[in-house]
Parts: sequence; C-alpha cells; structure tokens
Amino acid sequence: MPLEFIQANIQHGKAQSAFLCKRIIESQIKIALIQEPWVYHGAKGVFPMPGLCTRDLAVIKLAIGKGNTKREVAICSAYFPRNTESPPRELSDLIRYCEGIGLPLLVGCDNSHHTMWGDKEVKPRGRMLLEFLTLSGMQIANRGSVPTYFTPERQSVIDLTLCSTELLSQVVSCRVSLEVSLSDHRHILFGLDESIQLIENGYRNPRATQWDLYLEDLKGRLIGIPSRYESEADVEVVLNRLN
Repeated sequence: MPLEFIQANIQHGKAQSAFLCKRIIESQIKIALIQEPWVYHGAKGVFPMPGLCTRDLAVIKLAIGKGNTKREVAICSAYFPRNTESPPRELSDLIRYCEGIGLPLLVGCDNSHHTMWGDKEVKPRGRMLLEFLTLSGMQIANRGSVPTYFTPERQSVIDLTLCSTELLSQVVSCRVSLEVSLSDHRHILFGLDESIQLIENGYRNPRATQWDLYLEDLKGRLIGIPSRYESEADVEVVLNRLN
C-alpha cells in the first residue's frame, strides 16, 4: 500500500483546518502538506527541523521502505507568497542542500502559473519556477487541466507537487480531489509507493555541463527543424529528435 498524502492550502481558515482534519481521519491519510495553515494563538517553533524551516517552509525527514531498502526522504510543504521570487530563496537552498547530501525530496507548493503543468496562461513567476526546475532536476509529479484553484470568477492550475527524479516513479495516483475543501484551493491526493526501490543513478549536476559541446550538439539537432507546427504530433516528433 502506498503512503497516502494530501496537499492542501487552507487559507488560514479554522473551518478549513477542521474539515481537513476530518478528511485525514476518514481517509486514513498519513501525511498532509499544508500551505497557509491555521495555527491556534499564533504558536511558533512547531517544526521539527528548524535549521531548514521558515514561516513559509516546513520540512521533515521520513524513513520509507522496509529492511535493507529503507531510505530517508525529505518531505516539504512550501508556500510561495505573492510579490516574491519563485521559488523563494529558502526553497532553492533546501533543494540544493538535499542534492548535496543525496537526500530525495518531495515538495508541495503553490502560486505559480504555467502551461507546462496545465494552467491556461504563463506568468513571470511560473516562467521563473520552470527555469529553476529545469536547472535543478526537480520533477513535476502532478500535471493536468483540472483546476487546483477554483472560484466562481477564476479557475487555474497553480498548486504543484514536485519531487527529485529518483522519487518520480514512486509518486502514484496523483489527482485533484473534486470534493469540497472549504477553501479556494482544492485538495491534491497522491501516494508514495514504498515497495519501489529508489533509483540510485548518480546525481546530475547541471553546473558541471560542458556547455560548449552541448550548444554545438544542439545546433546540429536544430538543423531542418520547422519554425511552425500544424499539430501536437508534429511537436512530439521534434521533441523526440531533440531528446
């Protein structure tokens, strides 16, 4: 059985928090990644890894698997405040830290628009986040057109589940819940399959890339590629050629 997760932005609401707790109990959810939580009396210091946590970033370390296959994984819930860089520096530092020590990372985050993960528009924050993800090697585990942010006036896909490459095959049954959440953000549900062994491929450091050779190879592959496309199939053909 996969380790069941729920990802939720509850907009600092007491009712949303109570509803989320009810759902966690009824569905036997093991871990909740919460953005904009409701905290009683403004309690502080509730995070177990203070060296890596901030007001908008909560991190835990979790042992998954059994016996000789047991490994540690970092689990993070991150909130991207508006009018800040995307991703926030604290999350960038966490990703680099986990890369440096070989610790797989799973992140639930929000507030970025891009068609790459199913939204209808591209905004500067989404463009910045996609560029960072491309360089960092982090993967997008949830993709699709089902809105994660839903109000009568606006629907968008801005809530993301990110993970290290070696975790991607273990994130299973990722979906947007259509049940009422009492928040403008819908819940995201997924499992982390503990029976699949983590990929042990060596870490790919983009900073060590031989860019001169890369650009030379890319120029060769771009020869003859059309500038306009008639269908998605045409785009797929070009992507397969470039990859």
